[in-house]
Amino acid sequence: MIPRKPVLFFVFFIFSLNLPASEINDGHLRLILNERTGSFSLYFLFDPAAMRYEALFNAGVTSASFLSVNADGRIYNLGESRIFDVSYKRLDGNPALVFESSFLKVSEIFTPVKTANSPVVNGVRITINVENTGARSSVGLRLLIDTHLGEGRGKVPFITNSQVITNETLIEGTSGEKFWLSRGERVSLMGSILSPIGDSRPPDFVHIANWKRLNDVSWRLRYYAGRSFNNIPYSIGDSAVCYYYEPAVLERGASFTYTIFLTTEDIAWYNAATPPESSREAQTEIPAAVQAPTVNINALIESASAGNNRDADMLTLIKLQTVLDQFIAGEIYLNEQDLTEIERSINRLRNRN
Repeated sequence: MIPRKPVLFFVFFIFSLNLPASEINDGHLRLILNERTGSFSLYFLFDPAAMRYEALFNAGVTSASFLSVNADGRIYNLGESRIFDVSYKRLDGNPALVFESSFLKVSEIFTPVKTANSPVVNGVRITINVENTGARSSVGLRLLIDTHLGEGRGKVPFITNSQVITNETLIEGTSGEKFWLSRGERVSLMGSILSPIGDSRPPDFVHIANWKRLNDVSWRLRYYAGRSFNNIPYSIGDSAVCYYYEPAVLERGASFTYTIFLTTEDIAWYNAATPPESSREAQTEIPAAVQAPTVNINALIESASAGNNRDADMLTLIKLQTVLDQFIAGEIYLNEQDLTEIERSINRLRNRN
């Protein structure tokens, strides 16, 4: 793997310089909140006798994992944007990072968690409250986590409750997936998709992809099914997990609340999660005709490879463009795989002609 970030012990050197950071120790868990960067790091005590901790995700560069808000189409990376002031506070007794501007107040609250099958505190519940302190606006949120435990030769990058993930994957919050798990040699990191406790809103989707690709886009990365975790020549085998809560209207004085769990491995605890009532109702209310594609994408694509006749190729391009226009107009439904296949086919036909 091509190195792109300093080794993990570098973080301890940083904090020895008396930068504005707060360290919270609870059982085997160490949480470090950095008020200067608006970032957090999470460590687990895997060897109590030697007091040896390991980071649950990359902590060598504080900017590698971050929180962003989308306010009326403008993206702000919290901790980097000068529009937002950052402070460390205690909210209801729990440590929190608070980001405040003239129009939004974002509170990222960390509550220690002991999962059902762990004898010690082994993670945190992250509660993110987004309050509109300005005019009515459309607000969304994303959280990028630079995972690393499942990286390296011979390792499986991620698993969920139903699949093994070795390439770029997009998981919808209503898909039935409950967690993602990144296993290391000494510790593992699990993240919730469905909340193991309570009736909290799942993310709209979780995008697992190359870290640099997710880091370099301002908001959404275009999804390519099966794309590797490489971004040659910049990063090789470098994975990350990005939570997305898409923008929705937020009235002045109102707030959105999102909940994400990050813990060490406890598959049984996460498997007990059930979709919130609102999500179950939303799924049952979607008509069957909308759930299924209304066009045969494969048939169109097969016609594109039938020969090198320029007229036939042009006709296929027109048909594919018509399908996209119908999708944009809301007349038909296309899933992510359909859109990916259409784009690949259009590019292939254009290059051929």
